[in-house]
Amino acid sequence: MKKLFLLASMLIFASFISFGQSASKTSADKNAAFTSAQSIRGWSIPAELSGQGYDIYLDTRVFRNGLASGSIKSISPIGNNRLKSAFLMQTIKADDYRGKRLQISAYVKSENVEHATLWMRMDGEGMQVFGLDVMDNRPIQGTTDWQRYDIVLDVPDETQQIVFGINLKGDGQIWIDDIEFKDVGANVPTTTTKTPAEFAKGSAKRIEQYKTTNKDNYEKQLRAFLKRNTTAPPTPSNLDFENKR
Repeated sequence: MKKLFLLASMLIFASFISFGQSASKTSADKNAAFTSAQSIRGWSIPAELSGQGYDIYLDTRVFRNGLASGSIKSISPIGNNRLKSAFLMQTIKADDYRGKRLQISAYVKSENVEHATLWMRMDGEGMQVFGLDVMDNRPIQGTTDWQRYDIVLDVPDETQQIVFGINLKGDGQIWIDDIEFKDVGANVPTTTTKTPAEFAKGSAKRIEQYKTTNKDNYEKQLRAFLKRNTTAPPTPSNLDFENKR
């Protein structure tokens, strides 16, 4: 449970910081088949959390369908730093999804992976979190062929932004392709063990603690969050990693 709270805290603030900087462009520089994450249309990287030691890129050699997939690869030993991780993510407005039950499905392939997850989060006013699933109870590990993974969350009326993506923690490489994003009926169960009210209460407590310890940085992040409320797209894009307009 402690690990879940720690990863949840990282994800809460992952979209509140600068985007668009690849943690490394080694593969992109060495091989024309790789395109750095800066060129993956619609997708972003929280640079401060991604850190060094990862390639995040569009892979035109390994994919499930079409011509490409998104990939995260560790390129340096992780050692004893178990918090080292990389994210590839999107942020969209919640306007068209409020009051609905939302499902994100994706196919993921892994190679020697320590811990990887598909994830989705519901953000509300003041950066509160109303829903979150980071697959902590069913992580992707080891070496696997393409498998489908699903996350289902309710979208409360208070939701402002929906953030989703994939995370690699520690060593290994993952590929993601053929993402589907849709609302589903009440007969499809959610994949989280907490209610929106429980998430809201927990995130409010963490935010108050953060404001107390680092008020200036909180206010800076809040301004960026409010700006993204106006600039985020209404729907996700490039879910097949084909980079088409």
